[in-house]
Amino acid sequence: MGFAVSLIASSAALQRLKIGGPAYDKIIAGKDLVADILPPPAYVIEAYLEAHLALREPEEAGAHLKRIQQLKSDYLARRDF
Repeated sequence: MGFAVSLIASSAALQRLKIGGPAYDKIIAGKDLVADILPPPAYVIEAYLEAHLALREPEEAGAHLKRIQQLKSDYLARRDF
């Protein structure tokens, strides 16, 4: 009886911990988060910088607006992820 319980417990643990299991998916998600070299686009500091530069350099406002729009789309894509 004890052997059967041990076998069932071992099988359940292996199913949970195997590659593709829930524990493995958590580890992979954490690894992907840490592996990001660039800061995530959820930071607003770069958009703030572009807005500040657009005010200081009105002749380059079009380029800064394009960059702000790109930052916004990057942010929204990362938020959806």
